Amino acid sequence: PSTNLHSTSLMSRDNSTWWCEQVYKDLNEINLITQDTPLEDKKRPNFSLIRTVKDFMWHVKTYGKVIISELKIPEDKKTIKKTDVGGIVGGDKYVVHNILFKIAVKKINDPFYRTDHFAAKSAGHDLKSCTQFYNAIQDQSLTNVQVPLMAILDYKGYRILAMSKFPINSGTPPSKDTGTVTDTATVPSTLIHGSSDGGVTLKYDKDVAEIMSKLAETLNFEPYRFPDPVTGPVFHMMWDLEVHSKPDRKIFYVVDFGNLMPHQSHIDSPLFLHEREEGHPLYRKLHPNFVQLYHEPLNSNLKDVTNVKRFNATNYLIRVLIPFFTKCLPKISKDFEIYLGETKTNFGVFPLTQQMHLAGINCRFLGYMFHILRSVDSEEYKAVKDLILVEVLARTIKNILREKMRAVSVHSDPTAETEFEKVILDTLNGFFTNTSKWNKKSFFDKINNFFPQAVTNEEFPDLRKRFDIVFPKQFNEIPAMSLMFLKVLQMTGIKLDKKVYQDILHKKDTFAFSYPFQPFDIRKIGSRVKEMAIVSKANAYVSKTMSKQAHQTQRKVKLIRRALEEYEKALICWPLSADILRNCGLMIHECYLLEAINDDELESKKKKMCFYYERALSQQPFHADTLYYYIRTLLLVCEDYEKAKWLLLRLLEVQPNSPHLGILAEIFKKRHENKNYLLLILRDKCVLSNRKIADVM
Repeated sequence: PSTNLHSTSLMSRDNSTWWCEQVYKDLNEINLITQDTPLEDKKRPNFSLIRTVKDFMWHVKTYGKVIISELKIPEDKKTIKKTDVGGIVGGDKYVVHNILFKIAVKKINDPFYRTDHFAAKSAGHDLKSCTQFYNAIQDQSLTNVQVPLMAILDYKGYRILAMSKFPINSGTPPSKDTGTVTDTATVPSTLIHGSSDGGVTLKYDKDVAEIMSKLAETLNFEPYRFPDPVTGPVFHMMWDLEVHSKPDRKIFYVVDFGNLMPHQSHIDSPLFLHEREEGHPLYRKLHPNFVQLYHEPLNSNLKDVTNVKRFNATNYLIRVLIPFFTKCLPKISKDFEIYLGETKTNFGVFPLTQQMHLAGINCRFLGYMFHILRSVDSEEYKAVKDLILVEVLARTIKNILREKMRAVSVHSDPTAETEFEKVILDTLNGFFTNTSKWNKKSFFDKINNFFPQAVTNEEFPDLRKRFDIVFPKQFNEIPAMSLMFLKVLQMTGIKLDKKVYQDILHKKDTFAFSYPFQPFDIRKIGSRVKEMAIVSKANAYVSKTMSKQAHQTQRKVKLIRRALEEYEKALICWPLSADILRNCGLMIHECYLLEAINDDELESKKKKMCFYYERALSQQPFHADTLYYYIRTLLLVCEDYEKAKWLLLRLLEVQPNSPHLGILAEIFKKRHENKNYLLLILRDKCVLSNRKIADVM
């Protein structure tokens, strides 16, 4: 797209329904694709979806950077002016080309957020919840429910939440005097379910409630009555989740996901006293994966502060899940040697935070995790403890740098890049040298503010010396300080000269100098974007589809590997998506069939395939295609005959006339001498009524 902010090529996006109409038109076409759909008809909606989402992300990055850069200059001199869209939470709002931008900061009279840091955390929960809700819609194949495109941009210390607008409105806002809705709305409200004013007025729709009931099963939410717990209507999601619709009620638009997930209850323990002071339901949320994996549905009602199930869930998280996960880290990290060389986003090191999220554990518990292992002296835990501390300190330094960059916007010319460069150099040279800021009490306070229990008064004086180590082979043999430094750059979006990266990874004395980084080392004050991974999934599907039409083996393998890479990118955003997990396993299996896996990596690929299929079946235990693909892998690759038999029984229970049974029978026949067990299964189920058993066996 053109970089001209007022380019006429962008004006079509001002249509109030453009983004949502285009995206969901493509998604609906994709959902109608079958095996018989022509190749071009498979590719067209996916390519269109990719273009639309990439265009949206370009708008987010381009205009988001402009908004942040001009945040502190006078309103009349801004390129993009503020927009009054209501709401008391968060910072200023802007609308550009039908995209709503919300600055995640604490307002002066904001009763909800103590600091900008917590406002940014709340925006992160908004994106996570929207992503989880979107995934539930896809799992349920609901074509009449839409969520906005959403993304987060981190730039120059600020976080901005961007979302595509829908053709909706909430009517006249509440009166400042009475807090009630007046009867003189100039524009009729499109809100049909939920509340847009904090529960002052509440709407309920039975059709929407039925849809929410289906989605609640996937998200693992418990129904409740509100506002009266006995006589009120039954809600399945948080009551302030807004559902809008036009009079024709063909499409239901869902917005405002900030409170979708249940919040963490207070824990009666000295270790968590800080949460009674600073914890608030808007940013102390339970992780979406924890909620979905928990053994019973949870209530998301924000006003039900004494909910027993939510308290029990929090207690389970703190006292059972986190200690168990933490003490299993040596084994988990060892198993993840199969990912080395492929975890590009984590420099080839065990992806600790990704695995925490997969288990449903928020990063705010990193300090608690280290506290659990503090008294453990076993050698197998040493590297794990250091890895946790690296993550804690990298995130603390990142937060300090963001605070300083926000201060530049207030006290200096916010558009002057040199001022930001000075702050970046001061921070990097201050923390990544021997004569650094590590011994200052302010740093100790920051660590324990962001990650309580991570470092004690006794440990702090020798903290810097602890990282003059190189991680073992299991963690890619990377120096601890180098890993910490690279993580800070990654999380802030700062780009340095290529030579700096080479020195960091290969020279042991890089951090031995008093001022190792100079102004000419900074190439870009970059940004960091988090999105819904829709493009990665579409790219993966296109590559997988094109691989089936490729004639040359080399071309086919390249496309399959590209598909796997894109599916694994999407998996970071949707770690519990059975569809993505299944396709990850399938792509590796296809590489095996094409003899594109070397002997020295075969065992790791076997583990990886089984991991993906097992995870997919944990979400959809009776999915016929997943069962078939996994059985096929167990027979052809792993030669695990016993496990294949048990999964075959499950497949027969789910789909007794499965078209895959003949293929599986042939595999059994060729691969194993003992064919009687399968013969009995097939005969008892009468699954080959149109073919003779002897023909298959």
